[in-house]
Amino acid sequence: MQLFPQQYSTWFLVVIFAAGCVSKEQSDLSDPGAVLQQDAGFTLPKTDSSTDAVADFVIEWGACDTSEWTSPKKMPSEVQCAFIDVPFNHFSPTGETISLYVARHRQGKVAKDRALFYVQGGPGGSSTAYARRLGPDLIPQTLETHDIYYVDQRGTGGSGFLSCESGCTSTERNCRECATFVGVDSLKHHLSIDAAADIDYLRQILGYQTISMMGASYGSRVALEYLRQYPEHLSALVLDGVVPTTFRIFEMGATRADWLIETLIKNCDDSAECRAIAPDLRKVITDRRLALKDAPRTILYNGYATTETETYFLRVLATARHKIYRYEIPRALVKAQAGEFQYWNDIMSSVLGQAITDGPEDGTLAREDGWRPELSLPRFAPVIGAPDVLSGVLYSLVVCNELAPNEGGLDNLLALAENQSWLGAVPSVEDFPLLSACDAWQVETFDQALREPVQSAKKVLLLSGELDHKTRVTDGLTAAKTLPNSLHLTIPYVGHTPSKAWCAGTIIANYLDANGETEGLDTSCIDSMEEYPWAKIP
Repeated sequence: MQLFPQQYSTWFLVVIFAAGCVSKEQSDLSDPGAVLQQDAGFTLPKTDSSTDAVADFVIEWGACDTSEWTSPKKMPSEVQCAFIDVPFNHFSPTGETISLYVARHRQGKVAKDRALFYVQGGPGGSSTAYARRLGPDLIPQTLETHDIYYVDQRGTGGSGFLSCESGCTSTERNCRECATFVGVDSLKHHLSIDAAADIDYLRQILGYQTISMMGASYGSRVALEYLRQYPEHLSALVLDGVVPTTFRIFEMGATRADWLIETLIKNCDDSAECRAIAPDLRKVITDRRLALKDAPRTILYNGYATTETETYFLRVLATARHKIYRYEIPRALVKAQAGEFQYWNDIMSSVLGQAITDGPEDGTLAREDGWRPELSLPRFAPVIGAPDVLSGVLYSLVVCNELAPNEGGLDNLLALAENQSWLGAVPSVEDFPLLSACDAWQVETFDQALREPVQSAKKVLLLSGELDHKTRVTDGLTAAKTLPNSLHLTIPYVGHTPSKAWCAGTIIANYLDANGETEGLDTSCIDSMEEYPWAKIP
């Protein structure tokens, strides 16, 4: 699933969250209140929903073209793609159109009478690039009863991929130049409400009275908007890694290091297996931090000497969140305390994608000219014109119009960042280039009421990963507050977009098969999920 991109300086990367605890929360709001319903102001063409012939006659489905992708892969034969024209402005549909790129995954040649629409995250990610990459425990069962559609949101993937050469990756100036280059006002119909209207237009011309929908990460924000605007056409809704309308994306980035490191410490403290390795992991991390503050360690970075500082140690520690090396950290740091750095070097190498080894004990440099490489974490760098990567333009547009107003201002964000315990560096305005330039990305037509929580009596299924530092469990609970009949599940031991876990995939498939019914939904597999083993000291 697409993560929020690492577009900003190291500690405030906004990338498009208690060990073993499982929560199954049912919202208890008795009065959901009035549903905000924006008058679409248009009448869409009617189609014969009893047959697929209309859709196949109008739409030319064929092999998916992946030749311009960064990693060209031929789609399986059962996945076909098509360009489908939709109104550019759904509130005045007699004008110009825009082509959406849509992938259809169908088992066999016979059309199913039910459809699942999948929306990818980012903002700015390509949905078609993720065709067949939903959880293996979800796809086979769902295909027995549903055709699955992957829709590239306008401005992403094959739907008019938006990019600019200056990007918006490092400085406020870059972000402003990018906004000027693309002409922000021309993109006023590229927001979440437009994506929701696109899906409903597709629903109609494809001949479905109702559809099921699954939104991953930011895709859940689009799915929530569809729920708000078109509830009568939604039979089931899955929110996978929930982005509520009140989501604070920059705050998430600013608190990321503390959340990850504190969660790691708590997970270890709660595990007898981990405590046997590191009885006091907090002290181990603190001692290592202080030692590097006093005396940075000389290391070799691809054979050239540089130093591991306190700040960089904390950055790697917070970045090493994947289970491949997350469960290696306690052992690595305990061994480092004893002067043995092999395990920690291996973790650094995995995180950096470069070979890290011990440096010369006398601290001499590997090059006579004194050049020292700077350690750098991998950063999001969109490939210009490659539709399967994230569109930084759409990311900036959505973030600045829909999410940034939730933050409370740059000064409040800087104050929050300064109060973090595990940053190792004092934040500054330069650490938030897009937020500083958001005024250049705002469009006048955005209705601020669309940032209000979505309220509905639908039986929505919300999934949060226990270890998800991006869309955290608290975000899922926030969205569930105004969805009184929703079921929120916390999937243990997994991170962002937990549908990838076998148990979550099975639950989703059963929920979709039951047409969105949560009563009696079997979630018992959650209790049988096992934690990844902590690496032991040999």
